[in-house]
Amino acid sequence: MDEIIKNLTSLFIAGLALQQLLELPDAFLSLSATYEKYKKLIIKVVAFVFGMFVVANGQVHLLNAIGGKIDPNIDTILAGLVVSGGAESFNSIIKFLGYAKENKKAAAATSTNVAGTMALREMQLK
Repeated sequence: MDEIIKNLTSLFIAGLALQQLLELPDAFLSLSATYEKYKKLIIKVVAFVFGMFVVANGQVHLLNAIGGKIDPNIDTILAGLVVSGGAESFNSIIKFLGYAKENKKAAAATSTNVAGTMALREMQLK
């Protein structure tokens, strides 16, 4: 679990840094009407290159950290794509983890209720 938290924290920091980094090319590209139509593509390429650089040099792995069995190179590419999504990607991961936590709580509550009901029925039968 500690590895997952470290990797998610790394992604969060990288996502914030990426948002700040992308302000530079965005500002420059907005100055020229020639590059305005290519701005989105250029920003996406810069984001992906940055994400891959951070992940490859920081050895950030996502799927293998949560127990997935995937080639480390593919894990690196996927993590690079997540970083290139900026803070939005991180927010999506946090939402997913929140949903997973709620589902786990609901399943545990249902299991406890079923066990309690069964124990009550056994006592009534005796």
